Amino acid sequence: MKSLPFINDKLNFYENKEKESAAVKNKMLSRFTFDIETIMSTMNKCIFGQEKAMDAMEGMLKLIKADIADNERPLYIGLFLGPTGVGKTEIVRLLAEAIYGERDKFCRIDMNTLASEHYAAALTGAPPGYVGSKEETTLFDKALIEGTFSKPGIVLFDEVEKANQAVILTLLNIFDNGRLKITSGNTELNFRNSIIIMTSNIGAKEIMNQSVGIEGVISYEQNQKEINKSQHTQQIIQKELEDTFAPEFLNRIDDVITFNWLGEHSVKRMIDQRLELLGKRLKIHNRGIQLSDAAKELIIEKGYDMKYGARSLKRAFRKFVEIPVAEILLQTGGSSDLIVFLGDISADKREIIFRPALPNQQS
Repeated sequence: MKSLPFINDKLNFYENKEKESAAVKNKMLSRFTFDIETIMSTMNKCIFGQEKAMDAMEGMLKLIKADIADNERPLYIGLFLGPTGVGKTEIVRLLAEAIYGERDKFCRIDMNTLASEHYAAALTGAPPGYVGSKEETTLFDKALIEGTFSKPGIVLFDEVEKANQAVILTLLNIFDNGRLKITSGNTELNFRNSIIIMTSNIGAKEIMNQSVGIEGVISYEQNQKEINKSQHTQQIIQKELEDTFAPEFLNRIDDVITFNWLGEHSVKRMIDQRLELLGKRLKIHNRGIQLSDAAKELIIEKGYDMKYGARSLKRAFRKFVEIPVAEILLQTGGSSDLIVFLGDISADKREIIFRPALPNQQS
């Protein structure tokens, strides 16, 4: 009788193993090795206030992971609209980091450098008979575009609205059949395993007008006004898109996503994120850092500019936090004791004053 518990444990063990084995058999195998939950978790920690964009990214990753996307065109073609500094390019960097382990592991084409018609050759190579035709020189990086069997390539066309229309039309072949032949005819670039993302500042002013005051809406009437305002803004942006790009270009895009301006709640979360990153760097010196709520408000009030988004916040954080902390770090020298820098606003409310304190002295 004493052996029964052991036998029951063994039976339960084998029963669970059979269930796990069945679950593995039923789980779909994909040639792509990236983990969707890991990528989305990484993005949600770094991109704030862009729920629509996050939903689109998750949908895109599911479609690619299931390997049911059209195999005769790129895996995904997205157009990200919105003001500067709200996360459009950062999403691409995070995607590259999550898939390849490197933030710059993608092919980036700055379209603002292709404003003249003859710059189309920068994408397709110089025509036969022209200088450079034999070298097949192009801005595209073949390896980054094509990726690998288990990992998609990533391509970013940044500020696409600034490129000449001849350059834009060059992209149609890529969007149509996922291939681009270099003008000399000897080389072909394959985009059928690529995630293509374009960014544009079209409609930035309208998005700003829509976003002002949108956080903190409390009544049904106010909410309805914001919804109507948003719909009207989208109509304006759509018209601007149609005025800028040809219909055949827009029809080949899978998603057109409008990014929001960063509201106060999102900015506060970004400050906490930057504070956490700084804290990790300070650990090397056996230091820590804390900011009061008033100090965080000062950074937003004095340094954050809605027009420039996260970039202005980064500059403000550097001015009010990183530089003062660096000065204290240089003055205090090394110490075996953990010292935490406590930051609060000065008496005149114009700067943040830091005082070093041992952990048991923190207030």
